Amino acid sequence: MCAQYHSIYKTLYIVPYGKFDEKVAPDLQLVARYGEAFFGCALRVTQPVELSEVEEGARVGADGQRQLHVGEVLDHLSQMALPRDAFCRVAVTMVDLYPYPDWNFVFGSARASDAAGVQSFARYDPEDNFFSTARVMTKEERSLTLLRTCKVFAHETCHLLGMRHCVYFKCLMQGSNHQEEGDSKPTYLCPVCLRKLHHRIPQRNLLKRYADLRALCTDFGWEEAAAWLHARHEALATVAPADAEQSADPQPPSRRPQTHAEKQRQCPQLRAAKNPKEVATVASSDVSMSTTVHARQQPNK
Repeated sequence: MCAQYHSIYKTLYIVPYGKFDEKVAPDLQLVARYGEAFFGCALRVTQPVELSEVEEGARVGADGQRQLHVGEVLDHLSQMALPRDAFCRVAVTMVDLYPYPDWNFVFGSARASDAAGVQSFARYDPEDNFFSTARVMTKEERSLTLLRTCKVFAHETCHLLGMRHCVYFKCLMQGSNHQEEGDSKPTYLCPVCLRKLHHRIPQRNLLKRYADLRALCTDFGWEEAAAWLHARHEALATVAPADAEQSADPQPPSRRPQTHAEKQRQCPQLRAAKNPKEVATVASSDVSMSTTVHARQQPNK
C-alpha cells in the first residue's frame, strides 16, 4: 500500500507540528510551491498542531536537544481529519526526531501504508545548533536551509508514493545517513525514479515541469540546480514536442471485471449454486455487495 493519487484524492497536505519562528524556520509556503512544481499536484499547508499532542515519547538527545518519537507523530498524523481530497499528508517540525531508542536521530520517515510522513528541520541549521541560537539568518543561510528542506521533503514524499531508495544513478532518492551525504545529493530524480513518479502521479509536459522548477530554483538562489534544469530543458526541447502534454488529473483507475470463477471463490453461496437462476437468487440477496448478478428474471408485463 502507498499513497494513491487520482481525480478525487489529489491534494498533498503539509501539517506543521509546533512553532515555526519566521526568523529561522523555512517558509512552508515556499516548500509548498516547490512541491507543486516537483510533483505536479496541489499542496496545502494546514494550521499548526500543538507539540503537547505528541510529546509522550519525547526524550533529550545526545546534544541536549529535545527529540520527538517518529512513531507517535505518525500515529497522530494518520488519525487527523483532513479534507476529503487528501491523498497524502506530511508532518513537519522544528524539533529533532528519533525512530528507535538506540538511534541517534532521523531526518524524516514515511509510513506508506497510511500515506503519512514526517520530517524535521532541526538539523538544517547552517551553524549546526538546532536553531537554538536567536539570530537573524543571512540570505545565503536561508537559501541553504530551504534547499535542505525541499530536498528531504521531496525525498520522503516519494517514499509515500511507493518509491524506494535509488541504487541506479546519482539521484534525489539515494539514502543519506548524515548532513554531508544529504547535501551531496542532487535535487532531481534519475530517469528510473522519474518514471516511477510519473506512474504514481501522471505528469504534465516534462518541459513545463523543468521550466517551473528552474524558475523556482533561480528565485531561491540554487544556482547549481537551476543550471542543471536549464541544460535538461534545452536538451529535451530539441527532441520533445512542446505541446505533448499529459493530464495531471486522471480518472480513478478502473478494475478488470471479475470472472465467474473469481466470484465463486469469494462467495461460498455461489460455489454451491447449481444453475443460473440460483446464481441470480444468491447475488440478489445482499450476501455480497461485490457480487454481480449473472442472470436476471424478466420483469412482469
